[in-house]
Amino acid sequence: MKKTTALLLTLIMVIAMIPAITASAEASGTIEGTEITWTLDNDGKFTLAGTGTMPDYEKANSSSEGTGACPPWSDQKDNIKTVEVKGTLVTVGKNSFSRCKNLTSITFDEGITTLNMDCFAYNDSLTTCNLPSTLKSIKQGASYECKNLTEVNYNGTQSDWTTNVTDIVIYNDPITNNLKYKSVDGNDSGSNDSGSNDNGSNDSGDVKTGDSIVYLTIVAIVALCGMAVVVKKVRI
Repeated sequence: MKKTTALLLTLIMVIAMIPAITASAEASGTIEGTEITWTLDNDGKFTLAGTGTMPDYEKANSSSEGTGACPPWSDQKDNIKTVEVKGTLVTVGKNSFSRCKNLTSITFDEGITTLNMDCFAYNDSLTTCNLPSTLKSIKQGASYECKNLTEVNYNGTQSDWTTNVTDIVIYNDPITNNLKYKSVDGNDSGSNDSGSNDNGSNDSGDVKTGDSIVYLTIVAIVALCGMAVVVKKVRI
């Protein structure tokens, strides 16, 4: 009887531990043939770190069309919410973070120079991307079909971008259309400053007010002339 009771208590304890075990979404690993490591914590934060150049992947995940390898974390992509790629890496590989449906923010630390093809493409939930001032090359479609990406922060000035980022291939409109630079004093500055158009379309309202006054004056003069003609005819 005592043995049976002990077994039942042990079984109850094991069953009670199952939710705690299954609730954990932590995962980690190393990219084969490299010293690059990756970790995914319970909050959905993915961190990629190591040295050198990471490999390219022909597929985003095992269910993607085509043949070839996919990232070792591909079966965890739905759990990824934020990504930080450490700057000890130089190049971020093709398809590394594409099709992460719950990814909202991605940060590439200082030191990274190249974002390869489809690096973080097809991410509908992605709204924020932070780029390093060391960036030099953005390959074809690195940010392709990131339809809700509206905040792209470049950790350098507009002059730095023009000088350093000399290789931007097609299908990266989500980056180039929403790019924000660091100003010379270190504050953020938008890529499209108000009132900067040469055609004056963003000039202050004073000019418009002046134009209105001139227009109303002309109308008043014409009206007075018309009244004068009418009065003259009546007198005749």
